[in-house]
Amino acid sequence: MKLPDPTRGIEAQDEDVLLAMCLFGEARGQCDEAKLAVANVVRTRMKDARRRYGHSWSGVILRPLAFSCFNRMDVNRKKLLCPLDWEKREVWQACWEIARKVYEGIEPDNTQAATHYYDDSLVRHGGHPPFWAQRMSPTVKIGSLNFFREN
Repeated sequence: MKLPDPTRGIEAQDEDVLLAMCLFGEARGQCDEAKLAVANVVRTRMKDARRRYGHSWSGVILRPLAFSCFNRMDVNRKKLLCPLDWEKREVWQACWEIARKVYEGIEPDNTQAATHYYDDSLVRHGGHPPFWAQRMSPTVKIGSLNFFREN
């Protein structure tokens, strides 16, 4: 198991660790299948032939506003560099193992090539689905996460 290096900034983390940080920040409270799905969204964006989402794992993950846990004002951002200060070791371990398998191409895509997702909590608290959801096709729902791909 590999942990983030807290002496380095988020942008300087190894790509596999950065993917695990993304899962920790975005989906640590979700089931493993949902964590896998979030990792697959990153991988699908990475494979985009037109490179609309970035040119590397880091570029995709750290693209501004792409994954909310990396936004400067998000409450999860402060938890990313020292995950064991916030959660049990098993929580980080699950994020790390799933991230490593997706990064190495071992796990299949369980999202039907989704490039976006949102959590039910957005609409449960009186909000609305993100604007982009209206112009995309839903693929799967895993836990409280709704996945979409472009038409």
